[in-house]
Amino acid sequence: MYPSHQDFLSATHALRIRRPLIHCITNGVSLNDCANLLLACGARPVMADAPEESAQITASADALLINTGMLNEGKRRAIVSSAAAAKKRGIPVLLDPVGAGASPFRMELIQKLLESKSIDLLKGNYGELKVLTRMDSPKDAVLWAAKHFGCICAATGEIDFFSNGKEVFQITGGSPLLSMVTATGCMTGALTAAFLAVFPDDPLFAAECGLYAMKQIGEQAAVMTGYPEYTRPGSFHAAIFDAAAELTGSKGGLL
Repeated sequence: MYPSHQDFLSATHALRIRRPLIHCITNGVSLNDCANLLLACGARPVMADAPEESAQITASADALLINTGMLNEGKRRAIVSSAAAAKKRGIPVLLDPVGAGASPFRMELIQKLLESKSIDLLKGNYGELKVLTRMDSPKDAVLWAAKHFGCICAATGEIDFFSNGKEVFQITGGSPLLSMVTATGCMTGALTAAFLAVFPDDPLFAAECGLYAMKQIGEQAAVMTGYPEYTRPGSFHAAIFDAAAELTGSKGGLL
């Protein structure tokens, strides 16, 4: 399943025009990358994980991204209060269950969030979804999770799978270089959260646009850095933001 050319053009144009504010509670490894990717795509990032202010920041945002990487007690409290604030105000929430299963502390939080029914879109990698669903196949995992948790579910990897609990869709593409730099999964979550902010009533379409966009960004960034003749992870990392700006740019870019 891919968005049509016109639908994707319309979605990226809406993202640029709307300039949604995305509250990202993410991990320290990915903070700068998520912020820069959102800016490149036309969204506005805000990062606040202090429990004393996090819920207040969420209340003024257009979407909330919860990333459970590098979890600590303060961040846990911020996540819980922010998720509650988002649910109260009808603000869409994307959960990226980074490191699911790494510890009971982290797993307890992830399960609490999913059971609260405050999550609109669950996006994890194959391994994380396997832990949450006990399904070996990512296709089975996203279908089960979407049904069980009552939200759109996506599993990212060489092929991305996502489901509404009735059907399973897939998106291919991307570049092997995406696995050679840190935070590309976190950036996918941030980008998808931006589309979720623009299309809060259609999280399936938001997932489709976010996953497809990141695959396209990876492909173009690889071309920019001379892959496959050259493998330049550092240059590729920088090119991700250039490719994102072109992909969603008002002057056409890759489109």
